[in-house]
Amino acid sequence: MAISGIADLRRVLPLLAAVLLAACAPVIPPREAPAVPPRGPADEIPLFLNVSARAGIDAQHAATWNQFGEEGEDAPFDTGYMAMGQAWGDFDNDGWPDLYVTGNQAPNALFRNRGDGTFERSVFNDQTALTAAESGGAMWVDFDNDGWKDLYVLVHGPNVLFRNLEGRGFADVAAAAGVDNPGKGEGAAWADFDRDGLLDLYVVNWSCWPDCDPIDPVLAQDALFRNRGDGTFEPVSHLLVPELLRGAGFAASFLDFDGDGDSDLYVVNDRMQNPVGNVLWRNDGPGCGGWCWTDASRDTNSFLLIHGMGLAVGDYDNDLDLDMYFSDMVNPMILLANEEGQTFANRSRTAGVGVGPSPATGWGTAFLDYNNDGWQDLYLATTEFRQETAELGPEGMFLAWPDTLFRNEGDGTFTDVTPTAWIDEPWPALGFAHADFDRDGWTDYVVGEWRRGYALYRNQAVEGRGHRWLKVRLEGRGSVNRDAVGARVLIETDGDLRMMQEVKIGSSLGSGNDTALHFGFGPFRVPEAITVQWPDGTVQRFEDDLPLNAEVLIRHGDAPVDITPATGAAALDPFADVTAAVGLDARHEGFWDMFNPDFASGYLGVGQAWGDFDNDGWLDLFFTGNIADNVLFRNDGGVFSRSALTADVAMPGELTGGAVFADYDNDGWSDLYVIAQGPNRLFRNREGTGFEDVTATAGVGDTGKGSGAAWGDFDGDALLDLYVANWSCYPECKEVDHELAADRLYRNRGDGTFEDVSHLLVHAKRLGAGFAATFLDFDNDGDSDIYVVNDELHNPIGNVLWRNDGPGCSGWCWDDASEETGANVRLAGMGIAAGDLDNDQDLDLYFSNMVNAMALLENRGGEFVSRARLAGVAVGPSPAVGWGTAFLDIDNDGWLDLHLATTKFVQETAAAGPEGMHDPYPDILFHNEGNGRFIEVTPTSWERNGRPTMGSAYADYDLDGFVDIVATRWNEGLQLYRNTGLWGGDNRSLTVRLEGDGLRVSRDAAGARVYLTRDDGQVLMREVKLGSSLGAGNDAAVRFGLGQSRITDLEIVWPDGSRQSVTPPESPFLVVAYERQ
Repeated sequence: MAISGIADLRRVLPLLAAVLLAACAPVIPPREAPAVPPRGPADEIPLFLNVSARAGIDAQHAATWNQFGEEGEDAPFDTGYMAMGQAWGDFDNDGWPDLYVTGNQAPNALFRNRGDGTFERSVFNDQTALTAAESGGAMWVDFDNDGWKDLYVLVHGPNVLFRNLEGRGFADVAAAAGVDNPGKGEGAAWADFDRDGLLDLYVVNWSCWPDCDPIDPVLAQDALFRNRGDGTFEPVSHLLVPELLRGAGFAASFLDFDGDGDSDLYVVNDRMQNPVGNVLWRNDGPGCGGWCWTDASRDTNSFLLIHGMGLAVGDYDNDLDLDMYFSDMVNPMILLANEEGQTFANRSRTAGVGVGPSPATGWGTAFLDYNNDGWQDLYLATTEFRQETAELGPEGMFLAWPDTLFRNEGDGTFTDVTPTAWIDEPWPALGFAHADFDRDGWTDYVVGEWRRGYALYRNQAVEGRGHRWLKVRLEGRGSVNRDAVGARVLIETDGDLRMMQEVKIGSSLGSGNDTALHFGFGPFRVPEAITVQWPDGTVQRFEDDLPLNAEVLIRHGDAPVDITPATGAAALDPFADVTAAVGLDARHEGFWDMFNPDFASGYLGVGQAWGDFDNDGWLDLFFTGNIADNVLFRNDGGVFSRSALTADVAMPGELTGGAVFADYDNDGWSDLYVIAQGPNRLFRNREGTGFEDVTATAGVGDTGKGSGAAWGDFDGDALLDLYVANWSCYPECKEVDHELAADRLYRNRGDGTFEDVSHLLVHAKRLGAGFAATFLDFDNDGDSDIYVVNDELHNPIGNVLWRNDGPGCSGWCWDDASEETGANVRLAGMGIAAGDLDNDQDLDLYFSNMVNAMALLENRGGEFVSRARLAGVAVGPSPAVGWGTAFLDIDNDGWLDLHLATTKFVQETAAAGPEGMHDPYPDILFHNEGNGRFIEVTPTSWERNGRPTMGSAYADYDLDGFVDIVATRWNEGLQLYRNTGLWGGDNRSLTVRLEGDGLRVSRDAAGARVYLTRDDGQVLMREVKLGSSLGAGNDAAVRFGLGQSRITDLEIVWPDGSRQSVTPPESPFLVVAYERQ
């Protein structure tokens, strides 16, 4: 089997290394830089991103609770309702979890999930709004087993049961069913406690204070209802001890704590009123005048007298029994570890989840595996209890306070990983409910904010990228309730990890989490067996062909049904594939069979270039097809069409590669240079009316196997000069042909012709198998140097840094500064990225490699240190073959991130030899953390749909302020990825396009620098470049991410050395023309 995943990779990597090291020398590391202290978390990519606005979640919450005069000293406190409700459930059976939220005094809202990452108000919204009631908790439940989710809503007053009319609407049947309990409902829990296949109901009421004083036992009491199966319920609260039903209840959950197969019940009570403490009701089966329930609270050490609010139930320690966590006010929260179903032990302190004593008032809470590592993490919603002094008394308990996120470390402890953004901008959260609303395999959630509304947070898979998962949805039939509440799923993995989850409806605080069971496996584990223990006692076990990264449906008595792999939501993808939508359809066709003994000819040519050839303000796109014809696309406001000028530049019958737009003649119109195997082509732009092939006249028709080109004004005469990188002449020539293999340097004479000045460079250092080159001022002396990336596969001379030493040396002085600067890296080099990754105002370098590690060179005052490993961007050893690469600020935070285009190197065994190097593989995206380190944030859609990507180029093609990426897929075509703004959507940016005068500065202003100072003190520098990456022409405009900062200073340093200060604009786009100083 070829390498197909991480598990295979671990077995095969030693074989890969053995073969490749023989052909490709490892990277020669320059001086290794010391580690950089971690940056503060202020610039983190959010673990969870608030997508409420773009997803269409706009429900409001209004309520009153003036116990401490927080609503005004003169306002009375004779009523109040501390309640919120949020419930996930697929009410229309389309496979997507919908959302219902309660407004308390505001109308409730029913949101239908469109399946594209957005929601719409359901046509049944008004039926369920309950505008005349004060609503609290809510949960979806199929109480009548008809296959349609019904809705139970807790109310300050009679509760409501909406029966789902098979997707055609809802009818309130609470009174007829007998479950219109009149108390101050906070939450409810559903389960089949008597195992008759029907879901029974427990209602939690929070006292009736301050509306009644003394306490009214009828209104204050919790209630237990038994489902008769005819649409009605029998009140059976008498089976429980009445005094223990009158606590100020906030939450309850059915759970099989002792593993005996039936549903027990745990209730969390607030000691503020009628302090009875928390109660654990053990289900002891039939008898006792109907059914036997025993208060097992003290026997099991689960009795606690606290300000209990929310309740989480889950197996956090993976010992196959259910543990509990519940919130408190000011005092520490409580974690009860289940010890083999016999008793509970308080592990709050040792586990690190106590939180208090603190101002935090804990409310809704839940276990969830947010990073898919196989261990249940913990979320706690909070508000602030504020009291300055004991004499003054409390000021309030619903003020904003950061929610807390705990990561389960798998050793019985948790780590507080609360994002800094939550601490900086907290909210008053009461409610919490989780679901994978976009079905991408990562658990999302909705949070209810007191007297504000509801916020939807999408899990961005920042932590645990690449972790595997499986979502199991159960469906009961016959003797098992349709929701399969009480059923357990046990998953055994290929390691020593076993995981168990139980289906529940109702817990947290007024919440209904999605009833699907979500299991993470980390990067390496796979499921070996799935066992389902149904509430009727039957057991099913599955061991063969178990899926990963998918949703599975298991119906009672049947084999698993694979519903679908991760669906995801295109609208919430950070980079959405819009290729077809915007009209791009070019084809790439190439041939490279180097692992075939008969390999005699081939060309690794790819090219993609951005440029505004018609000067209409929109960036057009040129794409080379290698064997297929080239295509020129005209951008018309973000939509593309094949230009009528395509025929001028199609080059049929020729093998084409890289491409770059450049105004070589300074006439204000972007010309086009195309690399080829054979004569390269220079097309002069005839003022937007066509392109003229002027190659022969200009004298730049280099005949080598061209891979890339770069333009820069190395001699400061305001004319763009040209460097061409040629990739050897293999396999067509067995020995190095000095004419075909050599790179070329051309000097622009200014009369439409160029002088070949390659002799100014050391001939032997031009004979490497060059893939990419870029002009850059690495030593900050004001002139353009050149860096060339060479492939070790043929004539292994290593990468070369040509330092520009100015006039002399029979024309111009170039010095090979590779070794003295630490830039002499030897690797199977492909692409190059140049940019100021650490914001220290000099240019750093990153280049790709094959199978072995990529290389990152940090510029430190004109000398380079190797930092790929420390920075987290080495990638290899792996099957990844790195090609095009670029620095770009994907989230507009002011730090340059990194994109790497990849294909897959395939080899079964060392003896068999490699099979190929162009198989599909996910491109890789790294986020710059601003502390010298990067984290991988490759979008899930890229991982799921890996392609054989070689070339890439970036531009903001739709002028929305976010940088987009076009990629060339080997033997497929191009793909355009639009940056949706999912990351950094609120961040600001500035795009600066420079225009030289053509006399002292080239029209494209190549080599100019822009320095931007933000009001947070950060200084950003960008340099104008034409050509880098691999056969790519990125947009020549320079882009700055501003975050939430403002610009305090903006200065241009032109290639002639003059400086020009510019007033910071209000607009995100700025064109600056050269002004002689």
